[in-house]
Amino acid sequence: MVGAPIKVSVLCPGFVSTKIADSGRNRPGALADGSAKIQPAEFEQVIRAAIAGGLDPAIVGNLVFEAIRDERFYVLPHPELTANRVRDRLEGILENRQPTAAPLPPR
Repeated sequence: MVGAPIKVSVLCPGFVSTKIADSGRNRPGALADGSAKIQPAEFEQVIRAAIAGGLDPAIVGNLVFEAIRDERFYVLPHPELTANRVRDRLEGILENRQPTAAPLPPR
C-alpha cells in the first residue's frame, strides 16, 4: 500500500561466499542418511566453486543496509548478471515460452 509505515526490501543474492553448500550438517537425524540429496557430484562441485568465488557476505550485508536505508525494494548484488536473466524470463513469460534452465556459472 502506498504510504504504509512498513517498508520491504527483497534480496536476490546470487552467489555469496558462505557455508550454504554445507547446510547438510544441520539436517535432522531422520534425514541424515543423505537420501534427500539429488544433485550429481559434478553439479555440486560447480555450485561449490561458484559459492566459494562469490561475494563476501559483508559486502552483501552492506548492500542490504543501503537498500533498506534508501527504501529500495530490490537488492541485486550482481546486477551485471541479474538484469539479462530477469529480462529473458519476463520476455519468456510474455511470449508464453517454456522456461529453460539458466547456464551454470563457469568453473
